[in-house]
Amino acid sequence: MAAFQFAKARKAEWFTDPKMVGHRWAIENLDALEAVINKVGQTGTLAKWVASKAVDEDSDDWHYFASVWSKKSMARLQYVLKRVDAAKSNMMPLYLWLERNSPMLKERLTHVMEILVYKYDRTNRELDYARNLGLYGMGAEEAVDRLARYVEKMESKYGKAP
Repeated sequence: MAAFQFAKARKAEWFTDPKMVGHRWAIENLDALEAVINKVGQTGTLAKWVASKAVDEDSDDWHYFASVWSKKSMARLQYVLKRVDAAKSNMMPLYLWLERNSPMLKERLTHVMEILVYKYDRTNRELDYARNLGLYGMGAEEAVDRLARYVEKMESKYGKAP
């Protein structure tokens, strides 16, 4: 199997001729991200799918690698990739771990995991979602419908889970 590489980013001027410290930092993060994906992102069907959807392979902007992919976000990705295939029948604990350890704004990895949890552990996800939105006065049926629409929107953006 061929090693994963950010081909478009490697051809960018900031990669071939770095002029700022941010460029060098982005290059280090790009190399580290490729190493994580090649090490654990190629192990199982779900891990491959998560790795392909959680990163923007077409990005050639150095800000993407310097800002979005910090050491913490790479550690979260590695943690999820190592465990996602084993957690196929009980995906909710892995998703909850990611939710607890993610930044305030949702990242691509969170969106991808939401799709997987909805497909493989739907009843627990619906219960959790209804319970969370029940605090705001939303009924369980309405919350489940809202979750279905949300996941459908995410699937149109990232694709259906394998």
